[in-house]
This record gives sequence, C-alpha cells and structure tokens, in this order.
Amino acid sequence: MFLRRISLHGLFYLLCGLLGGLYLLNIYGILEQPPVHEEAPSVNKQRQLAVRQAMQHAWHGYRTYAFGKDELQPLTQSANLRWGNWSISLLDALDTLKLMNMDKEYHEAKQHVRHIDFTKSLDYYDVRVFEMIIRALGGLLGAYELDPDPLLLAKAEEVGRTLARAFDTPTGLPYASIDISLETVRGPYRICLAEAGTMQLEYKKLAKLTNNREYWRMAERVSDVLEAGSRKHRGLYPMDISVLTGQYFESDYSVGAAADSFYEYLLK
Repeated sequence: MFLRRISLHGLFYLLCGLLGGLYLLNIYGILEQPPVHEEAPSVNKQRQLAVRQAMQHAWHGYRTYAFGKDELQPLTQSANLRWGNWSISLLDALDTLKLMNMDKEYHEAKQHVRHIDFTKSLDYYDVRVFEMIIRALGGLLGAYELDPDPLLLAKAEEVGRTLARAFDTPTGLPYASIDISLETVRGPYRICLAEAGTMQLEYKKLAKLTNNREYWRMAERVSDVLEAGSRKHRGLYPMDISVLTGQYFESDYSVGAAADSFYEYLLK
C-alpha cells in the first residue's frame, strides 16, 4: 500500500481506526483464540517438533546440494553464487541452527565459516551491501551472542570492515552495492530507504564488541543524514534518497518492500 503526503494527524486517526476495529472484533469474540500457554504441553511440543523438522529438511537440502554456496535451487537441485560466493544461506542460518540445538549441523557450518574470505568476491558479482549486513554480519553476530567463539567475532569484523567501504561517500550513506574486487568504490547513487537505514543494529553491536567507535559513528552519521533530509516531509519518509546529497527524491511513500526494514529498525 502506497501513501502520498500523509500527515501525522492522518496517520494517527488511521491507526486509531484500525485499533478500534480490532478491539470491537475482539469484544464480539471474532478474534478470540485460546492462549498458547494454556493449551496442553504436548500440543506445544508437537508444534516445536514440526518447526524443527522443517528446519532440518531445509538444511538437509542445502547441505546435500549447495553446502558452502550462496543458495539452493531446489527444482534443479543445484546451487547459485548470486551473492558473491559468501555462503550467504549458511551465514543466515547460523544462529537458527544454534537456537534449535542442531549442534552437529551448527558446528559443521561454523567450521566452514573459517574458510570464507570476506575480503574477496566473484569478480562479476557486486556485493549487495544491505543484504550482506543483515544476513552475513547479522548472522555472525547473532551466532556469537549464543556461542562466544572468537572466530565468529573475527569473521564478523572482517565482514564489517569490508562493507564499511560502501559508506565512503559524500554523505556517509552507503552505496547499494559495491564491487570489492576494485580498489575504488562505486555503486548506484540512488538508494531506497531500506538500503540506507537498515544497518544500525549490526554496526553498533560490532562497535561495542570490538571497541571500535568508528563503526558506531558511521551508523550515527547515517541516522543523522536520514533525519535531516526528512524534516521538510511530514509523516512517512520518501522511499528513495541520494547517496551524493542526502536529499530525498520525490517518490512513493510506503511501509512495504524497499522501506519496511527501516521502520523495523527504528522500533528496535
């Protein structure tokens, strides 16, 4: 759903209307469902088992046909390297494997992390900065929170240091993608809101764990630029912004794709 020039008052009344409608539905029992914690423990155990089995099935397919590659292509039972051959599915799943007590799978995946060189990428693939921050850097930091192995933090810093090159712009906003095989950074100058503002959690956590304040300042600078450029706009932020000037383009307004994670990170 796209919203144009919605005012703060309009957004307030819209939210009030939605909440009021949900309240009325609840009064009349339309939304009433028994709380999960009041159901029989055996039911919850079955649900837990079903979720774990789904993860085991997905991981088995990836391990069999695409281990160490970026993605499994299930229909052809093959792998692709569309994220620069950084084993992105494996990194994204690390903390989930640990949370689900899939210890054998987790340790195998962690050992593979040791051999990933995050300073290199396939020459013909640009690295998508937004995706690498939330999946590679986020996956490694999440796993480190559950398993404080120095290897995980060292690799997280390697990712963070490599991607930090994308923020070497006149405004401090990151390029959407960079070719890390080149000495000079390049990338599209127009980026979406999600690409600009979905990095604070990972880089601030990395700053705290490594005692490197530069990562913190980098994240703060992005937030400052986004806020400064939005002052003439009311309500939602425009969806596109210039890396060179920090000014927003006259574009659609949305809380959907290309903007959703920005608002998610504001809450977090």
